[in-house]
Order: sequence, then structure tokens, then C-alpha cells
Amino acid sequence: MFVIWTPDVWPELPYHYRVGKLTKPVGDWKVEEVIHLDLEELRQGIGLYEAREKAILN
Repeated sequence: MFVIWTPDVWPELPYHYRVGKLTKPVGDWKVEEVIHLDLEELRQGIGLYEAREKAILN
């Protein structure tokens, strides 16, 4: 994968990294098992909202 980070997102990267470290891993998910879920259910499933709160407090 190749990504170009533009300077306007650089200040946000540490926050997003911390949030990602606090969420549940998705590496073992199979597409067939989660394809029926909507984005909100997936976000809740990995604990995204809780991770955001923890990342802000730390």
C-alpha cells in the first residue's frame, strides 16, 4: 500500500495512531462474517468510540 500524507493531516496522525492502538484487532475477520453489518455496527464492534474517549483523555 502506498499513501501520501499531506501536511494538513500531519498534526492529527498521533491521535489516530493512539485510537487505532486502543481498538480491537480486525485481522482475523472474514469478509463473509461481517459483510452484512453496517459501518456503525463495525465501529461499535471494534470499540472505536471508547478508544476515541481514552485517546482524548491520555
